[in-house]
Amino acid sequence: MPNTKHKIFSIYVHEKQKIDFDQTVLNTISEFLIEPNIVYISHSIATLSLPLIDYYRIQSYRHFVVISLIYKDLSETELDLSKTTKKTKDLVKRSIETGAAIPMPNIETSFDKRTKENPKKTKN
Repeated sequence: MPNTKHKIFSIYVHEKQKIDFDQTVLNTISEFLIEPNIVYISHSIATLSLPLIDYYRIQSYRHFVVISLIYKDLSETELDLSKTTKKTKDLVKRSIETGAAIPMPNIETSFDKRTKENPKKTKN
């Protein structure tokens, strides 16, 4: 089974720039989740403002966005998706997100079925 993991991102937001949490958070999460062996489970976002104190006077604040991301890592399991097709990746990710069992692939072709039903008879 894939391991459930937790990762924390801390993003510094400059005071002078316009605080645009949505785009910054979206870019950070998207860059992390682009890895095919990571299946998103949940996340939470918080903002922090830390005062910088110099001789007991507050000079300014430092603003941070903290992202807590919970995901499943498939890279160390038999479900490694690094060399599979997009259709297989989507099927495995949907199955893991819903908790359903992954169906075994049907690799038997119609030719295989016919050869099992009518084995070749050797001539004498």
